[in-house]
Amino acid sequence: MTFIPESLKTEGLFTTGSTFLLDGEEYVGQYNLVNNVPFSGPMFISNVSVELTSFTDNELLAKYETLVKDQKIKSIRNFKTPVAFKPTPSLDEYDKRFIERYFVKRRNDSNDPVIEIDKEQFDSIKAGSTSGINQNLYFGVSLRWRLVGQSKVEVELTNKNTLVMKESEIPGISNSLENLSEFAQFY
Repeated sequence: MTFIPESLKTEGLFTTGSTFLLDGEEYVGQYNLVNNVPFSGPMFISNVSVELTSFTDNELLAKYETLVKDQKIKSIRNFKTPVAFKPTPSLDEYDKRFIERYFVKRRNDSNDPVIEIDKEQFDSIKAGSTSGINQNLYFGVSLRWRLVGQSKVEVELTNKNTLVMKESEIPGISNSLENLSEFAQFY
């Protein structure tokens, strides 16, 4: 294994696209730099990390742009990256005793965290859409989060059961919502 001085490494970077290509495909995800050369993954691992090609310095870019202009493919540049959102329950939601919460996760990375988003972003994940969140890259679920109950135990049990059911749809959601009595009020 080759030793690389820390001063030549930059780790834990992320690209949302339009920067690098990997095997001729647009690369979206974590990358690192070794002596200003981009490699796949959050840190360089010999025989694992793959050198990335600059998106702008590639003949495939011209072909990509031509296809987009001819509308033979949808440009991924039109899609948006999910933006994390933390809800604040309204009085109406407390009266209803629950709040609807929305989450997304990347399809191509089981280790990627679940992200809570707002309803507007959630509604933008639609098959055939050319804007909003890319439904080919992300999938989403919504859930009803209990806000009001007789006791903390009651609220937490309801929310835990909800997460157990949703875990099969979006693995890792339980890790995103560790406080089972978040926003709760008791009577």
